[in-house]
Amino acid sequence: MKIIVALTFLITIIRGEISEHLVKSLPDQPALTSKWYSGMLNGTHEKQFHYVFIESTGNSSTDPIIIFFDGGPGIAMVGIFAGIGPLLNTGQVPFIANPYTWNDKSNVMFISNPSGVGFSYAPKQEDLYNNDNSVSNDLFAVIQNFFRGFPEYLSNPLYIGGHSYGGIYAPFLAF
Repeated sequence: MKIIVALTFLITIIRGEISEHLVKSLPDQPALTSKWYSGMLNGTHEKQFHYVFIESTGNSSTDPIIIFFDGGPGIAMVGIFAGIGPLLNTGQVPFIANPYTWNDKSNVMFISNPSGVGFSYAPKQEDLYNNDNSVSNDLFAVIQNFFRGFPEYLSNPLYIGGHSYGGIYAPFLAF
């Protein structure tokens, strides 16, 4: 059984997409207009980081990838439903289509960070203490692991941005 699981994972990695991370639909929401992926990626020291990757509705194989960081700890995923992603949270269900979504012309990615925030976690208490350098090291590892799972995006232009405290995460990561 372990061999079959390992071979399935290897075939998935070779094929390029982490198929078990594919989001087929969102409860009580409109149909998704492009592929969404949501799952966990390794950081440093056994830390796990939740990410959401939304493919472009244009040409996902050549459109740029934008990694966007919202504010400070705890709100890393707000942009998905607050102006950047394809759905807008209006306070009512279902959400509405965002006419200004960034994924019309780009692939967009959000990473819940630092460890211990949102769905991201660290198995050891000492790994919950973060600073800008440790967070950038974790995020760099996360992005490397993303590209291991999605090698078809390696040649796409990559942009890193953020606002509020995300404006600190972005340059620390890019540097």
